[in-house]
Amino acid sequence: MKQKKRMILGLAIFFMGIICSYYVRIAFAETTKPSFTITIEDGEESGLDSLHLPTYVWQGGQGQSVEVSTEGTQYKKNPIFQSMYIQQPFGMESLRLRYPDFIRGKEAYSSNFTESDTYLFYAPDYYPSFQEEKKKEISLSLTSYNKETKGEEVLGNITVSSEKLINHVTIRTISYTEPYLVIQMMIGEEYDSSTHIYVYDIEKQEVVSKIKAESSPEAEEHGSTIDLFVLNQEDPMLLSVESWQVYSEEEDEIIPEVFRTFTMYSIERDEKVDVTVPEEFNKTDAYLYAEDEMVYLIQYEEGIVSILPYNIYTETVMEVNEIPVKADIFGETNYELELIPTHEGIMLLERHIYSSDDPAGVVAVRLPSMEKIVEGSIKMEAVNGSNAYFEKAYFE
Repeated sequence: MKQKKRMILGLAIFFMGIICSYYVRIAFAETTKPSFTITIEDGEESGLDSLHLPTYVWQGGQGQSVEVSTEGTQYKKNPIFQSMYIQQPFGMESLRLRYPDFIRGKEAYSSNFTESDTYLFYAPDYYPSFQEEKKKEISLSLTSYNKETKGEEVLGNITVSSEKLINHVTIRTISYTEPYLVIQMMIGEEYDSSTHIYVYDIEKQEVVSKIKAESSPEAEEHGSTIDLFVLNQEDPMLLSVESWQVYSEEEDEIIPEVFRTFTMYSIERDEKVDVTVPEEFNKTDAYLYAEDEMVYLIQYEEGIVSILPYNIYTETVMEVNEIPVKADIFGETNYELELIPTHEGIMLLERHIYSSDDPAGVVAVRLPSMEKIVEGSIKMEAVNGSNAYFEKAYFE
């Protein structure tokens, strides 16, 4: 019996030694964390002051969440309590840190939240309990948080109805363009699911448009995403851009080809509107952004950010604007860039940093004037072969 106890004690000490050595290694790694520096190389010195970069750093087999800004590098967690298998997206973590009282008790997905300068908005998912009888009509309560007064308010309810029993409602995206909340949701029914878009007018406190997204078989096959833009406040329209990629192999290189379909709806009339978009807006290596009456095709080539404006109301293609930037500001491919809306226009951001010798580029442009706001770089001072990925940049 004593021999058995000694064997159990020995195994316990052995495994404790392994676990402790793992965490001691991480604790010592605390002194060699990568740090980040944002440098303005051209343009307005204050151009990136309100930029925040939720970042995921991979170092020596350990992943950590960081927030990078012009104020420096801030690690949000002790890595001892982290694991790549339970890592929460930093966008949601950032919301928890900034608005803990409002976030508490709500779905832990950033897709259920959207922000304006003054408000944080929330739309919940719906999953009935096992005891709850399934219905063909359910109600989702929209809430907001006033950042200035610190007050929470119920905005109203969205009634979601279906011809079949509803298994679940999952919010895919929510965005705000005054006075509208645009909510893209997946409605799951028996043996079927479909994407719907609800436009909620905050001032009227009612849904002013309900749209069922209709995807092509090819889009469904390759897995598509839908971007939504509210245009023209006098005659408000909702522009839906569905995108998907098809990959082909050329000379041992995998090349993605982008396909897009454009659909426009009148919000106030709750009806589909015919829309025509030039063929070049399907370019593989270009990005799209839309506001007011304009759709912008944004592309980077060595030393040039080019922006092609298109008035979608008058179907008029404008002149291409070429904005000079440093020849090596970005890497060799557009696939590594991300388009981020700013308070004044758009920003192109290089998403990865692979080494200390290869900083990420950033360029912000004012719309519709096409002025370059700022050009800069984000450098990582790292050890042990660290690399970093910017999860989702935002301007405060």
